Amino acid sequence: MAVAVGSEREAASRWLMADLLEWHQREARPEWFVHYEQIEKYDEQNFIESGDCLGGLRLVGPVGTIDKSTIWRFKFPADQDHKFAEGDTVHDPHPAHDKVFAKAQADKAKYPSAKELGEILALDDTNGTIDVAIKDKQGRPTATAFVRGEPIPDKVMREALQRLARSLLDTSRSSHDATHRAAIALLRREPPRFRDGNSLNPSSGEAASSRFIRLAAELDGSYLIVQGPPGSGKTWALARAVLRCVAAGQLVGLSGFKHETMKAMIAGIREALADPEIGRSLGIDPDAVKIIRKLRSGGEPETDITGLVTETDDNAKVDAALTTRSHQIAAGTAWLFSREKMPQLDVVFIDEAGQMSLANALAIATSAKNVVLVGDPQQLAQPGKGAHPLLPPPADEWYPYGSSASALEHVLAGRATVPEDEGVFLDVTFRLHPEIRDFISAAMYDGRLASADHCRNRAISLANGKRETGIRWCPVEHTGNKTSSSEEVAVIAKIVRQFKGATLTTKEGRTRPIEVAKDIMIVTPYNSQANDLRRAMPKLRIGTIDKFQGLEAPVVIVSMVASTSEDIPRGLDFLYSTNRLNVAVSRAKTLCIVVGSPSLLAARCNSVRQMQLVNVLCKYVEMAGTWT
Repeated sequence: MAVAVGSEREAASRWLMADLLEWHQREARPEWFVHYEQIEKYDEQNFIESGDCLGGLRLVGPVGTIDKSTIWRFKFPADQDHKFAEGDTVHDPHPAHDKVFAKAQADKAKYPSAKELGEILALDDTNGTIDVAIKDKQGRPTATAFVRGEPIPDKVMREALQRLARSLLDTSRSSHDATHRAAIALLRREPPRFRDGNSLNPSSGEAASSRFIRLAAELDGSYLIVQGPPGSGKTWALARAVLRCVAAGQLVGLSGFKHETMKAMIAGIREALADPEIGRSLGIDPDAVKIIRKLRSGGEPETDITGLVTETDDNAKVDAALTTRSHQIAAGTAWLFSREKMPQLDVVFIDEAGQMSLANALAIATSAKNVVLVGDPQQLAQPGKGAHPLLPPPADEWYPYGSSASALEHVLAGRATVPEDEGVFLDVTFRLHPEIRDFISAAMYDGRLASADHCRNRAISLANGKRETGIRWCPVEHTGNKTSSSEEVAVIAKIVRQFKGATLTTKEGRTRPIEVAKDIMIVTPYNSQANDLRRAMPKLRIGTIDKFQGLEAPVVIVSMVASTSEDIPRGLDFLYSTNRLNVAVSRAKTLCIVVGSPSLLAARCNSVRQMQLVNVLCKYVEMAGTWT
């Protein structure tokens, strides 16, 4: 007897839900392993060499005060490849190390934790200095290494998934009456549902961004996927979609992978409210819109003189603001929205959903009647650490990535772009010159991405009169380079000098002299190379690909660094990542120059997947002109 498609989907979704229930445990396991190893076994060299630590610290002294804390400056070897950033909290592993090996602690059950010191206020990789705000009661710091401390407790998300699983198993209700309808629809990858006859079919002449704005407020116990390629106005449209929901009387949530994501969403809403047309078109008073933002625990609230945003580190204050409707919008991470006590929202927007795990997205979705997932799985992916099982047949045909997927990967199921009948693809970039767009669209977006007409106006004229637009390849011969390349630094410095006396034509068609410090951005996969480049060209914008997502410049120069595929320290999948190449190249408005060893085009591949990755770089070189 043939099995109904609905039954197959339901059975597969239960397999997936079962795996998701243990996702957080599997994800945290390697973090705990590293945490214990750092405390027990790491020596000074281990701390320097590990990307999860910052080693070789030397205390310089106090450089200021803030509240009841002293700002202490430390010096460190500047060539370290680390993952710390301003705003992170650092811990000292050595007190815990001493306790582990102290006889007095031998019979104690609780394993000692690294000592929390404080927040990073400033980090200078070029000069190797880091400033940390440390409470005065801790006294003078003695740390010679920084670590991240224990993994953040995830109990609230695990409990949210357990509630979702119980709802999924509840056969006493129809799917229309089920608790957590939107979360279940997302889990099962059901087609989106809308009220009042609305559908994903565009109105006559309706732009994709307008369709997003219109449909977000019309969801009916469902979810909406919005894929936003580079420069497609994702944040602009998201802000207006949020305000349309507010105008419809809905309570709205804003969430994302990190706090910086919420800040960007709020900035977009603030900018939208400054547009007089928004209030008129939506029929809302901009001054009446209020946002409450949940800070990390212990965070210091800032006063917003405009009155738009209220900040708090107290969940109860967020709950009260929503219950009394003194605020229509709440912003926070998964730890806020996954709570059982969270007041039910009408809709929650999850930005950068390509970096949000499906497990956490579903936990957030339990707080709302509807969910809008915004992002792009073709850009930087979720930073997963655990090993997660694939589903057994035939469930794997429905959900090929299983519980390891990001929220957007789960819905797209291996496809590069979201189909028109499953979501909204923002199909126009307002950033990329058509010649850059040609590569990005063909290699990353199934040829569906177009450039706005004004992008064609962008151009650069060098001092010798040569006009430059699009993508270029600059081959540099070298051997033995892994995370830094002096040869590429020298070539890039020469390229930058070639822009002396050059002019830039903007999207409006206006021409002005190029400002090297403002108009040229240099990106590279490795901190070591970024530091070398900064020392050679201290006035330019230089950094790693991860830190420049969301930014843009008329000219982008990409340094590939490694001499061959065998020299790549993190493996071929890191350097040849199509997500990273997409982010790097798409920072450029007018011209992108990739500098690299020609031997990278003849990589040794051990799988079909690796062949696909290398092929994208080869495609870039094939489509690019040669920079001389």
